[in-house]
Amino acid sequence: MDDGGQDYVFPVDIEVVTVPVTVTDPNGEFVTDLDGSDFTIMDNGTPQKLESFELSLEPLSLALVVETSSRVESLLPEVRKTGLLVTQLIVGEMGEAVVIAFDNELKLLQDFTSDPELVEAAFRNLKPGGDAVRLSDAVVLTYPSGKSSHLEFGYSMGLGKRGYVLMEGTPPERYDVMLQFTQSPLVPTLDELLVRLRDDLLGER
Repeated sequence: MDDGGQDYVFPVDIEVVTVPVTVTDPNGEFVTDLDGSDFTIMDNGTPQKLESFELSLEPLSLALVVETSSRVESLLPEVRKTGLLVTQLIVGEMGEAVVIAFDNELKLLQDFTSDPELVEAAFRNLKPGGDAVRLSDAVVLTYPSGKSSHLEFGYSMGLGKRGYVLMEGTPPERYDVMLQFTQSPLVPTLDELLVRLRDDLLGER
């Protein structure tokens, strides 16, 4: 307040910093029974006050890759019905999805969209294709992941498929035994994975 009794208004910006956190146990399983008291936020060595804490769902970008080779033709009637389940239970209102079919070639049935009707229509219109299966050449494990994915990874490796492990961030101190069976080093980024798949698989054709 000045000598004339007039109040001064000083604008002040207050910054709220959102810190997304994903917690997994030593087996790579998600841990969801935590609250704010389980976390400490530090800024240059100084603890910060945690204003709020909540479990939230982030918008999902989902790639739906569906085999349509002739060997699964008898299953396609049931697969066509799953589009509604995918849009309602997985993608949700905030997410988006792309639908890709594969047999002896890749087919983009629906590019990324947030419109559930377009995704469901792509599923309803799935058609059987050729005998060969283009995407059976390799299997990619995204680490960390659940135990069942490791088993599927090992099964594919046992069939003679190429194996790749995408591990973004700091590698864990202990590796799952399945990772020892890969023919190539761990892949640190998605971009590098795509380059390796192109060079290794397309170079053999």
